[in-house]
Order: sequence, then C-alpha cells, then structure tokens
Amino acid sequence: MEAAGAGEAVAMTAAATGALGPVIEKLGDLLRSEHMAALEGSRGDIEFIKSELEQLRSLLLRIRDKEDRLDAACKEWMAEARMLSYDMEDAIDGFRFMLDVEAAAATSPFEGMRNQVQELVNRCCEKQWITEAIIDADAPAALSSSPSLPRKNASELVEVDEKKAELIKLLKHKERVCIHGSAGMGKTTLAGLAYQAVSEQFDCRTFVSVCPSQSMMHVLTSITSEVIASAIIKAISDKQRELTVNNNTAPTTQGTGEADEQCLIDSILELLTYRRQVTDSSAPVAGTGIADGAKTDGSALPTTDTATLASTGIADTKTDGSSVALAGTGGIGDAKTESAPHAATGVDNTKKALIDRISTRFVTNKRKLNASAQLAGAGVDDDKQYLVNIVLKLLGEKRKVTDCAPVAGTTDVEDDEQYLVDILSQFLADQRYLVIVDDIWHCQQWEVIRKSLVKNDRGSRIIMTTRVNSVVEKCCKDDHAVVCEVTALSMDAAVALSEKIFNVHTAPSDKKSCSSIAKLSGRMPLAIICISAAVAQLLSPPSATNRFDVALCQALKGFAEIPCMKPLVESLVLGYHCLPLHLKTCLLECSIYPPNQRFERDDLIRIWMDEGFADEEQAPGYFEELVKWGYISISPAEGRRHSRVAEYEISAVVLAFLRFQAEEHGFVASAGYFSNIESLCGRRHSRISVQGGLGSWVVSRLDFSCMRTLVVFGRASLIPFDRLSHLRVLHLDEEDTSLEGAADLYNFPDLGDDDLVDICELLLLRYVKLKGCKITMLPPQIGQLKLLETLDVRSTGVRELPREIGELQRLKTLNVSNTAVTQVPKEIGKLHMLKTLDVSDTNVRELPAEIRELENLETLDVSNTMVAKLPREIRALQLLKTLHVSGIDVTETELAEEIGQLQHLETLDVSNTKVAKLPMEIWNLQQLKTLNISNTNVRELPWEAGQRSNSISVVAGNKDSPKVVNLLEGAVDNYGHICSRENISITLFDRFGSSWEPVPVARFKIPGKHISLPDWLNKETLSDISSLEINLWKLREDDLKILQEMPKLQVLALRVEVLPRTAITGAGFSRLESFCVDCRVPRLCFQSEAMPVLKHLQFKFYAFRATKQEPMGIVHLSSLRSVDFRCASGYTTDAPGIREIINQVRKEAKEHRNRITLCINTKEIVHDIVAGSTGTAGSSAGVALMGDDKKPIDGTSKEGVMIQRVIREVGGARGSSYPVLTKTNLYLY
Repeated sequence: MEAAGAGEAVAMTAAATGALGPVIEKLGDLLRSEHMAALEGSRGDIEFIKSELEQLRSLLLRIRDKEDRLDAACKEWMAEARMLSYDMEDAIDGFRFMLDVEAAAATSPFEGMRNQVQELVNRCCEKQWITEAIIDADAPAALSSSPSLPRKNASELVEVDEKKAELIKLLKHKERVCIHGSAGMGKTTLAGLAYQAVSEQFDCRTFVSVCPSQSMMHVLTSITSEVIASAIIKAISDKQRELTVNNNTAPTTQGTGEADEQCLIDSILELLTYRRQVTDSSAPVAGTGIADGAKTDGSALPTTDTATLASTGIADTKTDGSSVALAGTGGIGDAKTESAPHAATGVDNTKKALIDRISTRFVTNKRKLNASAQLAGAGVDDDKQYLVNIVLKLLGEKRKVTDCAPVAGTTDVEDDEQYLVDILSQFLADQRYLVIVDDIWHCQQWEVIRKSLVKNDRGSRIIMTTRVNSVVEKCCKDDHAVVCEVTALSMDAAVALSEKIFNVHTAPSDKKSCSSIAKLSGRMPLAIICISAAVAQLLSPPSATNRFDVALCQALKGFAEIPCMKPLVESLVLGYHCLPLHLKTCLLECSIYPPNQRFERDDLIRIWMDEGFADEEQAPGYFEELVKWGYISISPAEGRRHSRVAEYEISAVVLAFLRFQAEEHGFVASAGYFSNIESLCGRRHSRISVQGGLGSWVVSRLDFSCMRTLVVFGRASLIPFDRLSHLRVLHLDEEDTSLEGAADLYNFPDLGDDDLVDICELLLLRYVKLKGCKITMLPPQIGQLKLLETLDVRSTGVRELPREIGELQRLKTLNVSNTAVTQVPKEIGKLHMLKTLDVSDTNVRELPAEIRELENLETLDVSNTMVAKLPREIRALQLLKTLHVSGIDVTETELAEEIGQLQHLETLDVSNTKVAKLPMEIWNLQQLKTLNISNTNVRELPWEAGQRSNSISVVAGNKDSPKVVNLLEGAVDNYGHICSRENISITLFDRFGSSWEPVPVARFKIPGKHISLPDWLNKETLSDISSLEINLWKLREDDLKILQEMPKLQVLALRVEVLPRTAITGAGFSRLESFCVDCRVPRLCFQSEAMPVLKHLQFKFYAFRATKQEPMGIVHLSSLRSVDFRCASGYTTDAPGIREIINQVRKEAKEHRNRITLCINTKEIVHDIVAGSTGTAGSSAGVALMGDDKKPIDGTSKEGVMIQRVIREVGGARGSSYPVLTKTNLYLY
C-alpha cells in the first residue's frame, strides 16, 4: 500500500478528504496575496483555519482505509468534515471572485469558518472513537496460516477445462506462471484446479492467498508452515502406504501422550534449525553446490544440465533416485534423477532422515497424540493443520529457531522478514515444491516472496495470480514468468453459466433473462454466479407476481445486503481498497453514468480536471490505470456513434458497487436503476447523478444549496438553476431518453434558451455539457462564466457562436460538433488557453485566420464539415497534437504545405478523403504516432515510412471496419539511394484479383516482376528488412537461400509464376512468422525443423489439373497455428487439383501437435454457418446457412448446395465436428 498521501497532490480534491487539500492551498495563497493588506484583521483566522485543517487532513488520510472498523458516529463526523471542506471552498472561491471584480463589496467569511472548524475539532477531541480505531487498526496480529482454495464450486463453471489444460501445459515447461485478470474472472479457481490436479507430484506444496494490507510476516509464515507441514504429511502418507503394503501395524512407543508430543515438537524444531546449522559450517546447499552466503533473491542457482523432456510427460523423481512418469496430467517440471551429489554431501540424507523420523513418530503415536493435543486450537484429526499449528508456534518463538542478532541498520520488521526468508529458502533449496500465491497486490509483496522461493534443479513450480499490471510486468522482467491471461467469458458461455445457476436453484429462467445477466455482469464469471443465484432466490417460489426484471433490479439494489452476493462484494472491495487515493476518487466519480452508458475518455477526464481530482498531466494516466484494473472497458465497435473516437463503458455490476461505495463516502448520490430517487431527498449532497430525468416532485424535495456537481441523463427542464449558486459541473444529456423513468417525462418541456440564460448566472461553473438539449443559441451572457473551462453543446440546435465567446479566457475545451453552426467567429482567437476545438459534423465553411492565435491548441477536428481549404495559418499551431480532417476536400498539396509544418503532431486523420498519395513531408513529423488513411485511395507508403516503423500506427481499410497495420522494423537508412532508384515502397494492402484488404503487417514491396532476385538484393541490403513482398517468375535455389539467410525477416509474401517442387529445409528463416505464397501450383515441402517460429501459412493459387498430391510436411512446422487457402476469382474449392491439396493439408493438420486452423476462401460462402457440436460428414443436419442479410439460406438453392458440398469435401471422417464458416472464410478445427 502507498503511504498516506503518497502518489497524489496535496491540493487535489479526494473522496477521503473532500476539498481540504484545495482549501489549504487557497488559504496559503491568500496569506501571500496582495489582498492580504486589506484582510489584516482576518490573518489570525486564516492561519488558525489552515493549521487545523492540515491536521484534520492528516487524520482523515490515516484512517481512510479503516472505515470498516469505525462506528456510525465516527463515519458521520468524517462525512461532516468533508462537507465542511466543500462549503469552505465555495465560500473562499466566492470571496476571491468578488475581490477580483469588486474588492469593496467582498465580505470576509473567515470568522464564521473558524468557528465551524473549532466546533468540528472539539467534537473530535471529545470523542475517543477515532483514536481507538487507529490504535486497533495499527495493532499487530498474531501469526497465523492463511491457506486458501477456490471459493467457487468448479462444477458451476464453464470454459474452465480448456483453461486448466492450457495452464498445466505451461507448467510442464515453465517454472513460473503468472495468472492475470481483473476481479471475478476466475484466477483463483483456475489456480486451485491446477493445484488439485498436480500437487501430488511434489514433495511439498501450498496454496496461500494474500490480502492487500496483509503484512509480509503473515504471508511468509503461512507459506513456511504450509510447505513444511505438507512435506511431513507426504512422508506420513508414504509411511502409512508402506505399512499397508507390508500388512504391518504401526508399533506404539512407550510413554505419555504429552511426552510424545513434545518429542514431535522437538523434532520439528530440529528440522527448522537444521539448515541454518549446515550453512553456519559452510556446507553446500543440497543439490546446488552453493555454500553459505548463497543468494536467496530468486536468482537461478547453478545446476547441471537439464534432463531431456519425455514426450508423454516429464519424469518425477522417486525417493530412491529413479524416475517415473506420473499418470493423469503427465509429469510437471524437470526433476533431477542423479542422487550421487546429494549422497556425497550427506545433507539430503540427513534432512530426509529428520522428516522420516517425524513421520514415523507421528504415525506410531497418533492415537496418543489425538488424546493429548496440547496446542490451543489444534484439531489433530486434521493431521496437516495439527502440524501447521506446531510450526506456527515454533516460528512465533523466534529465538528458539535462530540465535542470530538483528542485522545492524534494519528494522524489527525487516529482521523478522529476513528470518522467515532464510528458513523458507533453506528448506526449499533441495525440495521439489509447488507454491501458489493467490492475489499479489503490490510489487513489494512479490519482491519479498520471491527471495524465499529459490530456484533449484528439482522441477519446482510457482504460480502467482494477480489483477495488477505492474506485478505482471515485474514477474516477467525479474523472473521470466510466462503470463496466462484470464478474460471474460464468451457471450454463449456466460449465458450457459447463468442457466446452470438457475437450474441449481430450480428457478425459472429463459435465454433472454440469462442474456441480460450476462451483459450486465460484463461476462464476469463470479458476477454471473452471484447475480443469477440472487435473482433465482428472489424468484422462488415462482409466481405470477414474481418478475425477472424486478428481481434483477432488487438484486443490484441490494448489492451489499444479499448473502449470495457476498463473494462478489468481497472481491470488488479487495481491489478497491488496494487502489491509491487519487484512483479511488476518480473511480467513484464514474458512478455518475448509467449502466453500459458509452462515454469518451476525454469527457470523463475533463470532469476529473474541472472537479479538481487531477491535472492535465495526471488525468490521462489515471484513466489508463483504471482500464488496466478492469473497472473501465472499451466498448465494441458496433454501435459506436463516433467512428473516430474510442468509446468506453462500465458494467452494471461495477457500477452497483461504485454507487454503494460513493454513497458510503457521501461522495456521489445517484438515483435510477440501483437506487430510489427518494433516497436523495432530505439530505445534503455535493454531487448528484440522476438517470431518467428530473420531475417536479423530485425537484421540490431536493436540497440544492451545496450541490457542486449535477448530472442528469434524460429530461432536465425543471432544474431550479437559481438554487445552484455553488455549482461547478453541469452535465445534462437529453439525447437518450430511453433510460428508466424517461417515459414519465415526455409531458415536460425541453430545456430551452431561457434556461441557458439562467445557467449563465452560475458564476462558479467550470464544466458545462448540454448534449442533445433542444437549445438553439448561446446567449451573450455566456461571457459571464469567467471560470468556465469546458463548454460542450454537441448534438444541440445551436446555430451560431456569439462574439462574447471570446471573453471565456479560461476556456480549454469548446465542442460544437453535430450542431447547425455555420461560422466560427474571429473572437475565437482570444481564447489563448483553448486546447480542444471540435467543429466536426457542422456546416462550417472556413476557419478564421485568427486561429493562428490559439498557441496552446492541441486538438482540432474539422471532420465532415464544408471546409474547402485549410487556412495557411494552421501551420502556426505548433503545439497541435491531433488533427482530424476526415471527410473534407483536403488535397495532397495542403497536407504538404500546412500539415507538414506541425512538428508536434501525434495523430493525423485523413480518412474518407480523396487523398491517394501522402506527401513526403508527413514522414518528417517526428512525433507522429497514428495515421488514419481508412477509406482513401492510399495503398502504399514511401520506403521512408520504414524508418518510422517503431513509432507509427497506420489505420487502413474501409470506414466500417478499419484495421491497424503494423509497420515492423525494416529501416534501410544505409540504402536510401537504392530504395529511391528502385521505387521501393511499403504496401499496406493485399491485392488478390479485384479485392483489396489491409494486411496485418505492412511489407516492403519490390516493384515489378523479376526473373530472379535483382542483383542489388543481397545479404547487405536485406539484412535490416523484417517484411518483404516480391514477385518472381521462378524461385531458384540461390534465391531461396538468400531469403533464408535474411536475419530479421518475419513476414514474407512470395508471388511466383513457376514454383517447382521446392524443399524448405531447417536452415534459415529463423525469425519468419508469416509466409504467403501466391502461385498456380503450390508445390512446397517443409522438411524437419523448417521455419521454426512460423505461425501463419497462406496459399493463394489458381486451378490446376488433378494430380496425386504429395505431402507438404506441415507437421514439421512446430509453431504453426493457421493455414489459409485463397482461390482466385472464378474458381471454387471443388475445382480440379484444389480439392486434393485441401484434403492433403487437412489430413496433415490432424497429425500436427498444435491445434491448426484451416481457412478456405470461396466466392460462394457469404456469411456464417453455425454448426452443431457433432455431426457426420456429408450430412447437413444441424447446420444453419445464412446470407449477408443474416436470413436463412435455402439448403436446396444453388448457394446452399455449394456450401454443403464444401462441408462434405472437407468435413473429414464420420463423427468429426462440423466446420464453422465465418464471413467469407471456412474454419476447420
């Protein structure tokens, strides 16, 4: 956890401290201002208030994450402190505003403030709850073990078997695996299933969960006690199995139970101290040859050569040094089989003897131990827990285990941690262990844990789960861990999971209801389980009055009270408490949105900035962090209103949780969907969000006196703006009236121009958004809003911008997109702080020359306007970062002369224009990162673009589904004269017949058709190229050898007229990942170890006469994932020769060790074929045929018969699964 106050600026408004930070800063500014001379009588009051508020803020920060331990009175006091901070900021801002306008009329508010602060402080001093809460929260807890296994019943889950198999496969080859995913995605469950499947293969193991605030002493104690106890339990199991096999009974020793238990404890103590005694005498660690002083920081210990992996599983090591392959999942890890080094040192035998002695004593005296059981809380029927308790007791008596003095310069906590790290690392050094650490929250936690988990040559494995990106990055960087991503379920699987939960509870359900739950939950498995169970309970017993929609609404409204929602709440709370204060504040503000409401990134971060939660540099980073945490997700491209800008949304489950937290903190009060609007009435609120509009009955009961933020989705015409004098953020969205409750508001009038005049009287406004409101003008009074920073009137009826717009000297964002505005006034040049100007989708015909005065402008959008020519003055905007000119009549000359001068430009959008060639000046823009040329005639880029391949992302394709084309490394700086002479270019599209489609990776294209590789193409000129396209008459062996030896080649497109039977050997093509061959007859044969990293293989061919098809040898392509066949226009998959090669490749794909996807492109297949799960080749039963309009296709029609013929020919043996056709591709699994 970050220290209190770390990571956020003191002056920022926060959920925990309210506006105390800004108030303290503003009081300091006043004490230093020129107005202080006139306020000399108030200096003492200001200094007192500032001093008390600083202590108050420090106190609130200290207890911000401990509110669950505070009583109602304490929470109420904290809420009052935050509300007072808002009142004080309003008063100070109003006072400072009057000082600037009319100093004589300004009345000092500080005497009244002092009295309020003094009263609040006195109440805190009189009560002891806060002090007691802090003492209680800071008190250290006793050592305990915290093993954890999955909370969810695995039988309830879907799509888990495949994930489990993939994880076990990773464990066979990787020492450390990091499972990453957001809250509720099933990370813990997946790790638990793997643990249950493979744990028996290890000498010792543990599954330990970590809490965000848990001390590392507790974590290390849990791991140490669990692995030692599990090692003893394994030895006990072996001993009992040996007795059973030999038909013997355990001999009973003489003595009392207490004496035998003490002997057992003494033996375990000897085991704990044994390794320290060895290292003190500089004996080497077993199996490693490392003497005292060996590192325990997780770095690799020296080992001998690793044993060869068996094809059926990796061998496990028996106690006698021999090896055996484990059944079931196959062996995990590579355990050494050599026993000589261990025997030579005598270390392993001694340690093994200790464990053997403990197990023997436990087995032979178990009856008496059960009778005595002296340890408190020991349930000795649970053998492992009994041993864990013994280890915990011994670890708690540190001086029994170690007689070392603390290291100089270290704290007690650091010394205690190192003491546990030493014990654990020394015990694990020669053990074959499995450690699963569930939910790592901070890099510091993993840094301590990894020191104790030493690498050895015994085939040990470590699994970490986390939802934190920085932890994943550290694990990959420091430990070379492989990442296993756990994402949301597919929609079909999510619906199936919901149906399964309803069936468990024997509650009525249907596809539509389960689909609603799947969508609201964001396809999060834990959320689906909990919500489905809650709704099922609310619908039981079934009756006519029980409605699904009502039950679902009740489940979300009772988010924190319904018992079956508890696992979901706990999971979300853990993640929320792990966030730093500034991210918590920004996240809680997101509760203003309705469920699944789409919003743009810049809209949200502007609210954060105008609320004072973040500044311009911080806000974008905060947004990205919340996306990485999974709280905010990007919306699907389908249904996106603005194709140029990405949209985001928050799932209903996360919103329900955020609203609960926001209301607990008194931060944001919301009405609609999950809360009743009556809950807003009769209480003071600083921020209110209403979904469904504001009716008169609500307005009459709301307290607007201290409201700083008002957000309304729906009709908002009855807002009493004269009662909102402290308002800072006004967000009205009348565009979507489909929200809950909106139907009741149709009789109310729309927000009108007169209302806008009233809004202009709210002098403290920083942010105004009136999306979709039926206003037609911005009144001249708009110039009164001197503090306004954001003015957004998109999708309104506004026809013109008044000249007074130039008086908004602090305005940073002006958005008039999708309005009737026809002209931008020249007064726009007075807005020197303006950073974003959006006039897209308007009738604006030109930009005024005064635009050159906007020296701070960073974003300009004139897309889909009537602008005929970009003004020459645009070149003066040297801070411009984003320029959208999509859909206007821009020319190549203008791009060169005007845009080519913008050296800070990062994003250029020329989509939907007539541009066919980009000028060279574009490539001189060193900061350019994104270039959108979708729906233009640009097909190639100049070779110079390759010099910017690491920094530019190119968007190409049609306007409905543009794709990002990656520019791989391929700079040819030293051969520019050759590239210019030979007209080398970078092609973005793959042309086959009359079709054009963007390629995933752009290619360096050698123009023309060549008999062989040109002479100038040699090892030197090709050494830096990573993607290449060339057209040859015939592929010669010499040419193939040159291509094979290209050291950086990753993508190769080879167009050949004549391709003789060619063998691709294991020599060369060491980095090639994608290989495309365009020819009439694809006669290739891949030999052993050919193209070792090739993933994608594509053939484009024409019809040829049927011949016996020779094997292609794709089984030798060890990394292959997909094979794509494309036929030239006019040919089908049943043409002579094509059928044979397809069937041959399909046959070989079945023999490949990877799951190969075969793709066949045919003219006849136009949309989806959804196949049943099983079927017989040659039969169309269970197959649904659909056309471009998504209507069923008659199976007897020409098109239907053709598709079924394809299925018969490539369907394979009887009983195989049907192929699935998607768009124009036929996928065979």
